[in-house]
Amino acid sequence: MDDPIRPSQSTQDRATPRKTSSLKRKFILCGFGLLIIVVAWFALPPVYGRLRSVRAESFFNRGQAFLDQGQWTNALDRFELAMQMDPEQTRFRGAVARASEKIGPDQALKSWVEIIRLPDATAEERQDFTEFALSIGLVEAASQQIKKLMLRQPPEARSLYLAAEFFRLQGDLVQAASAARAAFVAQPNEDRFQFLYGSIMLAMDTQEQRQEGRRLLLELAGRPGRSQADAWRRLAGLSDLKPAESRQLIGLVEASPSGSTNAILRANLRWPSDSTVQSRRDALIAETISKTSVADDVALNELAVWLNSRKAFDSTLMVVPANRVGTNVPLFTMRLEALSGMKRWDEAETFLQLTNVPVEPMFRLGMAAFIKSLRGDVAGERSLWASAIQETTNNFRKSLTLASLAERIGRDDIALRVFAGALALHGFSCGGLRSQQTNRPHSNGPG
Repeated sequence: MDDPIRPSQSTQDRATPRKTSSLKRKFILCGFGLLIIVVAWFALPPVYGRLRSVRAESFFNRGQAFLDQGQWTNALDRFELAMQMDPEQTRFRGAVARASEKIGPDQALKSWVEIIRLPDATAEERQDFTEFALSIGLVEAASQQIKKLMLRQPPEARSLYLAAEFFRLQGDLVQAASAARAAFVAQPNEDRFQFLYGSIMLAMDTQEQRQEGRRLLLELAGRPGRSQADAWRRLAGLSDLKPAESRQLIGLVEASPSGSTNAILRANLRWPSDSTVQSRRDALIAETISKTSVADDVALNELAVWLNSRKAFDSTLMVVPANRVGTNVPLFTMRLEALSGMKRWDEAETFLQLTNVPVEPMFRLGMAAFIKSLRGDVAGERSLWASAIQETTNNFRKSLTLASLAERIGRDDIALRVFAGALALHGFSCGGLRSQQTNRPHSNGPG
């Protein structure tokens, strides 16, 4: 008799195909699952990368909008987010550097150092950093990048231009002329390359070289472009300008749109070399003042800088009265410089304490130290410089401002000390600083 609990043989035979079919379905499902995993493994990274790129582009566009509105910090935040999401996009890295430069040299230096330390930093990024480094006097860091740029054969014209500027700042005019000439030959239509080459040749030893410099700058002075006005200024500053060259320049300046800059250039070109012809100098000063819009702060400051450079301090005080300064720091500086130039010490010290002008403490202290030095108060000067330096501790931007001020008023030792301390914050040594250079550029005013 069959066991009622145990399935019969026929039942077992019918169950076997079902088990086989179930196993097949499981194998097929597992295969499909494995296929989906493999496809996802290879497909998701590009999709995710594309999503990140789209998101990064969105941050970049928002940063660009903030940059156009002058909101530098917000712009920098968005550009940094874009760079973090897509670090290989050089547009984003360049945007970070541009926004950083708007905020200040300290932030700009941090951003540039991060960029050039990337293994895929481009030649253009290295060139941009080198130009920035030279502009703030960071010559040693610029030198390191120039060496890397010059390894590329043949070197790019812009790299040669930067090398020429570096050698010029270092006082090596022979090397500077060689590099500048190579850059100019490579790109003869680039005005700034021609201007640098011509300016360097003007400072060379032989008459033939100086004549070549004059020829290049006169050619540039007659060609409309972004370096034309620079060529005018450079030529107008020559003490041995020939009458024919002077007339040529005056004609070019007269033919250009009027403005304070051109009025100053015309005065420089007509300025008598004989100091006894004071009446002619006074007439040129009066003419230049009359052609300058004193309602325009920028034009007025440019005029005041020129008047102080000509030691026409009384004219500066006339065009920049105390009630005209307001909160304008450059005008404040020019009036203070004029008071000091006329040795009106008490008035200068009183004016320096004006609280409505947003001048930072280290600047006031530095100028006060300068006035003390002019008055012969050595102890007072030393104490004020110490206080001014203390104000710049751990702040690169403030250090640059104070170093520029110290350099302008002839205290290169203070400038070197302040600048070296600032560079140490970013891991740079103090070799090749601006204050150690010969032929270094000068600012138009303190700070």
